[in-house]
Amino acid sequence: RYNKLFQLQPHLLDHHDDILTIPRSKVIIVYVEKNQRNIILEDPDQELGDLRRTTVEAALKMGATVVVVYMHHDESRNLGNNELYCPKLQSVTRHYVLSKLEKQKCVLSVYDSFSAFQKQRLKQIVSDSTKDK
Repeated sequence: RYNKLFQLQPHLLDHHDDILTIPRSKVIIVYVEKNQRNIILEDPDQELGDLRRTTVEAALKMGATVVVVYMHHDESRNLGNNELYCPKLQSVTRHYVLSKLEKQKCVLSVYDSFSAFQKQRLKQIVSDSTKDK
């Protein structure tokens, strides 16, 4: 059903210049690979580099609904029935960009697959973004 409503376009970003090549979209899903320090989006006061944060901020400026998915997170294997992300990921509520996305229910953490609750939320995001505004 959704295949007729939208087109998926994978886009790999390795450098800041790649951000300029992101096509305008209604929904942009940013996948972030798990790392040792559980840094989902960089904090300019604490980490070097800012590609993930800059990518998300650019997508938001484009007017897209942005969903951040933190992947291969071990503690996200058994999320509760109504959890979109692991509550132990403190940066979700502390990071200024992630906290805004969290309030919109646009931050997810997964180990290897989405839960039924997460899938339903993603469907809702796509549905809401394809409605005439």
